[in-house]
Amino acid sequence: MDTSKYMFDYYMKQYSIDAEKSNGDIIKVFFKEITDANNDDKKFIFSHLGDLTQGEIIIVDGIHWMITQESEPVTHQSYGKMTCVRLIHLINFGIDKILNSNYGAIELGNQGLTGSQYPLQDGKMIVSLPLNENTIKIQTNDRIIKFNSAWKVELSKPQQNIKISFHCI
Repeated sequence: MDTSKYMFDYYMKQYSIDAEKSNGDIIKVFFKEITDANNDDKKFIFSHLGDLTQGEIIIVDGIHWMITQESEPVTHQSYGKMTCVRLIHLINFGIDKILNSNYGAIELGNQGLTGSQYPLQDGKMIVSLPLNENTIKIQTNDRIIKFNSAWKVELSKPQQNIKISFHCI
């Protein structure tokens, strides 16, 4: 018997939860903490092989998650192991004089002890948004609105056709 398949089936039976895909399909997934991650916004996510792909957005318990990286499949593997990031920040930005909003992830130097403070190393933050027809138009020197401030986009580049990341000052 394949031990990894047995363990995956056991975890799916014991710990899986429903996740809604962007097309409305419901799949079963479970999460695992990333031991070297300093926050709760990045996790490993497991699903049946082929249920999720890189760049896909899913909703679990009302929280949006974006699949950012797929692990290389192992021979005879029946499950998918991916890295995902929680999209909890509503990012506002203007495109063609129209205000747009998208959920995204923000990587900060340090997070304050109270949770509401966001001291930023060197006054910068890295913002990642799902790639779509509006976010692809964000350019260097554009402005985004977050934390009651306008932030200047210092560098903007699509990555792997799944997300756009940029530094803000």
